[in-house]
Amino acid sequence: MASEFERIALHQTTVQARTWAQKNHPDCPANIRVEWSNRMTTSAGLAFCSRNLIKLSGPIFLDAVEKDGLAQACQKVWDTMLHEIAHLIARDGHGIRWVKAMIALGLDPEEHRYHNMRYGHKLNGGDDFHKWQDVSFVDKKGQKRDGYIRRLNAKRATVMVGQTKWYVPYGMLSKR
Repeated sequence: MASEFERIALHQTTVQARTWAQKNHPDCPANIRVEWSNRMTTSAGLAFCSRNLIKLSGPIFLDAVEKDGLAQACQKVWDTMLHEIAHLIARDGHGIRWVKAMIALGLDPEEHRYHNMRYGHKLNGGDDFHKWQDVSFVDKKGQKRDGYIRRLNAKRATVMVGQTKWYVPYGMLSKR
């Protein structure tokens, strides 16, 4: 369990990242709000452009403190904040404006495009898998399917095979 000091350090990192981005990018909104969510367990951060709001996952970052230590967890918060601030600047997904904002903020857009930082947040049976990972499984008809993980929840992964979503229990997945 993270201490109060560690929680304050994580929050202070959000303040520092926001302040740094506002000083170093002319299009960075001045009134960015940051909220911590205990309900976000599969995404580290979300940007809500219409409200200049960034939500961060409490469980993911507190788990990062436990697994990786405070310094690494704060680095992950910093990177996630700048990723989400780039969304607020670009006002879109991971398009060309977002790429330009990421570069201006000093982050590699390819490294951070797919929200694929591993935090090791434990899911029931799914701690070996993460979003955007390439996986295989055998469907009910015995056909092997190859795809990538789009979402994770406590019991199963949503796997994209082409344009089709498959809801696959972790026990049926294998890494490619």
